[in-house]
Amino acid sequence: MCGISGYLLTQSTTKSSQIIQMSTAIKHRGPDDEGFLLADVSNNRAHTFSSARSPSIIQEHWPVLKNEAEAPLHQLAMAQVRYSIIDLSPAGHQPMWSTCGNYCLTFNGEIYNYIELREKLEQLGIAFRTSSDTEVLLNGYIVWGEGVFELLNGFFAVAIYDIKRKAVLLGRDRLGKALLYLSSRPNEYIYWASEIKALLAAGCVNNNSIDTASVSDFILFGRRDRGGTFWRDVQDFPPGHFAWIDQSCVFKPVRYWALPTSRLSINDISANQASTGLADILADALNIRLRADVPIGFELSGGMDSSALVGLAAGRLQRSFKTYTIEFTEKHSNEEPFARAVAQRYPNQIDYKVIKPPKEEFWQGANDFIWLQEEPFHAPNLHTSQNMQRLIKADGAHVVISGAAGDEMLAGYAGDYQGPFLRHLLASGNVMGFASELFANTEINPMPAIKGMAFDLFLSQEQRVQMGMRRTGEYGLLNKILSPAVFAAKLNNPSTNAENSFHGRTIANMTHRLMNYWLRSGAKSAYGIPIESRAPFLDYRVVEFCTQLPPEYLIHNGWHKHVLRKAVEEYVPSEVVWRRNKMGFPFPYREWLISSKSIAEKNIVDVNCPYISVSVLLDNYDTMVKTAPITLWRLLSVLLWWRRVVELRPIVSQ
Repeated sequence: MCGISGYLLTQSTTKSSQIIQMSTAIKHRGPDDEGFLLADVSNNRAHTFSSARSPSIIQEHWPVLKNEAEAPLHQLAMAQVRYSIIDLSPAGHQPMWSTCGNYCLTFNGEIYNYIELREKLEQLGIAFRTSSDTEVLLNGYIVWGEGVFELLNGFFAVAIYDIKRKAVLLGRDRLGKALLYLSSRPNEYIYWASEIKALLAAGCVNNNSIDTASVSDFILFGRRDRGGTFWRDVQDFPPGHFAWIDQSCVFKPVRYWALPTSRLSINDISANQASTGLADILADALNIRLRADVPIGFELSGGMDSSALVGLAAGRLQRSFKTYTIEFTEKHSNEEPFARAVAQRYPNQIDYKVIKPPKEEFWQGANDFIWLQEEPFHAPNLHTSQNMQRLIKADGAHVVISGAAGDEMLAGYAGDYQGPFLRHLLASGNVMGFASELFANTEINPMPAIKGMAFDLFLSQEQRVQMGMRRTGEYGLLNKILSPAVFAAKLNNPSTNAENSFHGRTIANMTHRLMNYWLRSGAKSAYGIPIESRAPFLDYRVVEFCTQLPPEYLIHNGWHKHVLRKAVEEYVPSEVVWRRNKMGFPFPYREWLISSKSIAEKNIVDVNCPYISVSVLLDNYDTMVKTAPITLWRLLSVLLWWRRVVELRPIVSQ
């Protein structure tokens, strides 16, 4: 878990200021070390540097790169800031050179199967100088080339300078848990970084070059990360791809992995094979994610996914560890009793910690948090979640195990998956199963389920949202507040009919519809602490297995995530496994917006955003609170982002 940045230019330079500014912009991601590479690609000359932030032993080995001094002639620059998780010694310093001197790597992420890969490489005669996963990745590239990406189990964004090819290989993990952004202009330059702010610091991105479609998509439909960023000049490096870049600075990504395109039927795999297979793969995914040279804790919400992981870790893997549970004062949202039941199942193995949600201090931390997120975000309680992770870090955990992605893969969202599942049963000719599942569902009554099925057949996701906005009067308010350009913008990656099928909905949720944003916003929150979040459900083997299971095993007798419940029922108390309803993370939008009106007005009244009429918004603020509080937050989020990131003005805290 670190941060990387770099550039490759067509023309040479002797300035070091750009790469230093890029790395400084993301220094929060790596408090333990910092290093640089400057290379004259044309003449095979390379120079490695430390920084004033590096440990003294590193500075003794590599000279400190200074902003004001003239740097060696170069076209290529690479930088890395380090947060040490595996091999905490200075030997894990980056940029890391191969022993032969032909390859140099910067890397953000963790390779969880690095021990197994190291053993394979040692059998091939490779000698290692460190115990780091970074060196395994570097030697893996030397032996297997681009094929190394298909062998990695973990999350990563990597840049490898290959002197022989006079080029840089960029790669990103299968699902995009490690962030990587690009800005390029063929025959001039290509810049890359773990966060957009590094590209802004480099000056290769115009702060005012905003993508109108992204603004429209977020405000009108609440969607993010459907194929781009809020800047026209910044793009995502696509997950599951690698790309070679040379001094032509042309970006041509190559896919090395994709989600499954179809599912098995109940004739291909039995229900027992599905549940035992999931238990086996998930347990191994968890086991390799418990590798670290720092303390690890578990998030234990009391929900199915985190409880499954804790049960597997304690009951099957026989591990001892700390868990962290959030106790809410609202009874309808407090899952602490369920979490406690899981912990009490293993009293000699689990150190059960209960923490209260920190007092909501959004405005006190807003200046830093909005800058950290870089783009508008879905809810103020994203900041609350970060504050809770701060408490976990303060208790000593540097890594936390999370149940993220279980709902997206295993049909955990009843409103999302019930309709597609019922249509699947009808299309399969299973009329009796359709009727049974319609009335047995533990979370949705029959009439709303039928309405949802009908809406999916005749209306796109965008049309359904707009219909709801018109019904409540929200659309009319937005017509007054928003500029015509917002309504006229062509949306990024609009929904398709394919997303209405069960498998299509799953794939969409695991990519542009949900997961892209969850991973991005969650990672930026965690890196701002920093603490590393590990998600066993995002192990690519778990993902491939789950997204090929028959829908009948994911929803069965009305139970969502049925296959997971069966997979872990021997390790988790029955009152947790067979809970009928899940609880959410509460956030009182209306109350918060009412109490925040005065300070919100101070922050947005003079913001010069071309998409939103601030005066009209303020005139209709109270009406929006009653009619459309979530959309009102989106408007505020865009304006606060505009003030802090686009206009580079601080957020007023009181």
